[in-house]
Amino acid sequence: MLQATTALQQLGDDSVARDVLAQLATGEKMATLALAERGSRRLNACPSAQVVNGRISGVKTMVAEAQHVDFFIVSACSADDGQDYGWFLVDAAAEGVEFAPVTCIDRIRPHADVHFTHSPCQRLGHAGAGSRYTESALDAVAVLIAFEQLGAADAALEIALEYVKTRVAFNRPVASYQA
Repeated sequence: MLQATTALQQLGDDSVARDVLAQLATGEKMATLALAERGSRRLNACPSAQVVNGRISGVKTMVAEAQHVDFFIVSACSADDGQDYGWFLVDAAAEGVEFAPVTCIDRIRPHADVHFTHSPCQRLGHAGAGSRYTESALDAVAVLIAFEQLGAADAALEIALEYVKTRVAFNRPVASYQA
């Protein structure tokens, strides 16, 4: 959810994003990013998901927390986007939204492929600015993930140190064997 919040902050003065951010900030709602597509090597590549008349169709892969969120921030192309693409907000309970759970290495966050079939959506930000939004959001999210990993490594070190201080071998604390 922190990734979605960070992504929405990249949109600046967008009324839809502002409304969703308020709901995320209170914990009333949850959201996630749906950017990856099968066969695409980059998250900021032009998506095959399409928006026509305010309805989105396409498949997003490896969407974190897909089964637990209220909204998806989805990259897709529409006629208004020109050579680029846009971002769209899709309600997870909307018609045409289906999940296919995916087994992955990340055991903390469940993932799923999300299928959108003529699902209603709202544009986020400006038409044709999707690649700029995605680049900016990915840069910010990379920093957040690094902090998360640093915190996990620090916690693992603390647990290991505590274990070494309390573990006894041959009637001596294991830590006492250090030079």
